[in-house]
Order: sequence, then C-alpha cells, then structure tokens
Amino acid sequence: MKKQLKEDIKRFKEIINYDIKNELIVESESAFSDAIVNELTPSLPLNDSSSDLNAITLLQRTLVDLGKLNKSYGIDGDGVDGDFGTDTKNALYSTIKSKELNNTNIDDFEGVLDDNIDKITTTLIDHKDFFKRFEAQAGVSLSAFQKCKSITDYEELDFVVKNNMCHSNVNIAETLNEVFPDESPINKSAILSIMMKEQGKGKKVCAPNNNYAGIQTDAGRWGSLDEKIDAQFCAKDAEKIRSFASFDNLSNGLSFIKKSFDRKNWFIKLMTDSNDENVGVEEVDIEKISKKHADIWQTKWNLSLNDDEYKRFKKYGFNPFLRNKSFTDSKGIYEKSVSSLSAEEKKEHNKKEGTYRSPQKIQRSLDSVSKYFKMAYDIFEGLNDSGEIFVVEPEIEVDNEIAIEPNIADVENQGMEFNTLPYYKWWDDDYESVTDTTVMDRNNNPIEIGKGDAVPMNVRWKTINHDNKNITGGF
Repeated sequence: MKKQLKEDIKRFKEIINYDIKNELIVESESAFSDAIVNELTPSLPLNDSSSDLNAITLLQRTLVDLGKLNKSYGIDGDGVDGDFGTDTKNALYSTIKSKELNNTNIDDFEGVLDDNIDKITTTLIDHKDFFKRFEAQAGVSLSAFQKCKSITDYEELDFVVKNNMCHSNVNIAETLNEVFPDESPINKSAILSIMMKEQGKGKKVCAPNNNYAGIQTDAGRWGSLDEKIDAQFCAKDAEKIRSFASFDNLSNGLSFIKKSFDRKNWFIKLMTDSNDENVGVEEVDIEKISKKHADIWQTKWNLSLNDDEYKRFKKYGFNPFLRNKSFTDSKGIYEKSVSSLSAEEKKEHNKKEGTYRSPQKIQRSLDSVSKYFKMAYDIFEGLNDSGEIFVVEPEIEVDNEIAIEPNIADVENQGMEFNTLPYYKWWDDDYESVTDTTVMDRNNNPIEIGKGDAVPMNVRWKTINHDNKNITGGF
C-alpha cells in the first residue's frame, strides 16, 4: 500500500512539474487533496450557474473517485460531463451537505479528501488527460462528434464544448437595448420576461453557449445573421444528435431572438390598444399590457388556442392526456367543470388528475407571466441614458406550480407546429421527471417516465419555422 502510494506521489509530481525548491508542495499524502482544492478554489463558487468547465469536470471527477457520483453519461460513461446538474448537486450534497462548493465549505470538502486519500491519488492526473479529450471531442462521444460534423451546414465553423452561460437580468436588458435600439421598452420587456420565466435562475438567465434562441446549424443557414455565429456545439438526446450555434458573446446570441416574436405578431398584438410611438413619453397601463402579454404567451406560444378554446381553457381546465373524451375536445380542453362530470367521467379524470390544469392553476400561471413582464419593464425603466441602474431589480419569486413551460434553450426539429404538443414543467432544471407519469412523444405515442428519469428532448422541445424551412428554435 505504501509502495503504491509513493509511486502515485512520484507520478503526481511529474504531472504538476514538481520543483524540490517549491515549499508549497510537500511529500505528504495531503499533497493530493491540497492540489485538487488549489485547482478548484479560483473558480468558486461552483454551482448550476457556473461556466468553468475545467473546474466543474474536476469536481465531478473527484466525486466519481470518492464514490459519490456514479452515472453512465459523459465521454467516459462515468457522469463527468461538465454539466452542474441534479446528479452533481446530489453527489456534492452527500459529500458536504451542500449543493454548491464555495469559500465557506471548501475546507469541509478538503477534509473529506484528506479522509479518502487512497481514492484520489490519481484524480488530478486522470482529469488532466480527460480534459484534453473532452475539449478535442467537443464534450461528446466520438460517434456523436462525427455525426454532428456530418450534419452541420456550417462546415467552416469549429465545434466547441456545450457550456452553460448565465447573465444577469439587467445585463440581458442592457444588451437588448444595444441589439434592438429601435424597439420600445414594452416589446423588449416581452422578450426579457419570457427569458426570465423559461430560462431564469434567480436573477440570472442561462442558456448553453449564449444560444438563447435555440438556433441550430444543421437545418439550413441563417443568411445575413450567419456572421453572428461564432462556432457550434453538439447535443444529443435519446433519439437524435443535433448541432447548434455557439456565440462568443451575449450580443450575438440575442441577435436572433426577436424573430420568433415577430413570427407570431407578438408585438402587434401586445400594442393593439396602445400607441407604440408614445411609449416612454406618456403613461401606459402596464398592468393591462402585462395581462395581454400573458394571454399571448398562453394562446400563441405555450399552446395555440382560439378565443373560444381559450375561454373554456380558463373556465374549465385542461389535460393533454384526456383528449377527445366525452367531456374534453381534441386538445384536452374541458367542456364542463369537474364538478359537473358524471361518475364515469370523474373516474377518467381522476386517473390523470396529476396532469390536470385546473382554472386556479391556469390563472396562477398567467399571473406569473404577467408578473415577470412587470419585473422586466421595471428593469428597462431603471436604465437611464448612460446605462446606469438607478432602481433596485425586483426579487424573483419561484413559481412552483405545475405549468406548461417549454424550455427555450433546447430545441428539436420535430417537423410539426409547436402547438401540437403541450409542455408541462413536471421536470426539474436538469430535465429529470419529478414524478411517475405517462407522456406523449412526437408521434403521439405514450412513453412511461419514472421519477428521476431523464425527460427526452423530443417531449420537451417545440418548433418554429424559418424561411419556410423546418429550422427550429426554442424561442
């Protein structure tokens, strides 16, 4: 045992260019834990908003060696993938009772390492080798990497690793002002509010590689906007491997985001009762506009509903898994209240009650969208001509209600209008189901998904059309 440990120490010194004159590195077992902690410390805190892939993968590699992280994904099939998701959070929590590694608990983490020296003697060495391969393969398996290179329409662009990028809500607002200077605060508030609701993490909005509009690079080129795409990344789900646009900065990433709103005439509908030219010089009824914004989100973005359907939707409720029943229409919208259902109808309702959106839940969801709009508008109002903030950004309350919330960071070319598939926020931030359920895939076939299982992207994603092609984007 001691002989093996000495050999590991010798190999470890060679990797880190050990200098006998460097007194910071000593010939002791703690050198292993010290080295790992020293590598991680500059990147703290490490959490689900972090983007330092080297630090995240080193933490994951350490958790694997400690026996805390044991999953089958990642290029080596061990759970090391650079995504600080639920599995990493849980593994870290089981190690130090925290889902974030920061300056206040790094000593606790080092203590665990000191107690498990025999498990981490090669961690740093193995990670150094891993990270070279990880970057070379753009963070995916070699087969997936080759597939992405074969399907992309942007052969001239390099593939990079998929990396979570987060920006403050205020930074997003400032950049929207720069990218779309001629748009009114009302219209830009509509964009920001949807980003906050569907991609928000507290006071930040996150998306892979600044791709906030889910822009793909394997379904045609984007014309004049091509110059905004800096690279591309590869993403894989249970069915398909896709290539997506990667943006070096927030400005380039947001350049695409307005298209999806324009396609649905969002701004025209939003300003029907307002004079857009006078926005900013005379008082506008933000409360009224925020509610109209919520209506547009529900009827044109989240689902496609005409006036009659929307009226029944709000009055009686909705369940996408009870379509064409005696008490529902082809979309699952109820024709009468639950209290008016017959005994047999009530049995059917009860079997799928977990996915039923009651009028109360629907209203809470609409109120949430309205609130996000008002928050976004307050942020834009707080930006003066110099770009300085003179109002305090409002606190964001988490809406824990089950709601239809497509994730705008993830997209899939489904060959269908997005409104043919309803979306439920019954998964967590890492797209793992929080309950046992049955859902429909793109072909309307049932899929059994257990609690903790990954929710396939083809269930979560939605489609928009671009230039009469099936080019998709979450936005």
